[in-house]
Amino acid sequence: MRPSETLTRHRDAIRRIADSHRGCNVRAFASAFRGTNRACSDLDLLVAPTEKTTSLDLAAITVDLEIVWFTIRNDFPDLEKRIESRCVNP
Repeated sequence: MRPSETLTRHRDAIRRIADSHRGCNVRAFASAFRGTNRACSDLDLLVAPTEKTTSLDLAAITVDLEIVWFTIRNDFPDLEKRIESRCVNP
């Protein structure tokens, strides 16, 4: 699954995570925004802080989003193998 597809399917969950830690205005950028992402691409998100957002809030958003990303990837173990076989390792 391409990251842009993940973003589309889980947009509400991503917004809830940002909102729950005083973040707002979540935006995708880079390949997911341009539509050039592949299954092996990462998902680049920008979360705007509010006046009450702390650095701990930003860290919590990052951790929560990584947990969601890990869960999504592990729900599709066969897909993960196909992705690894198609992506070139640096």
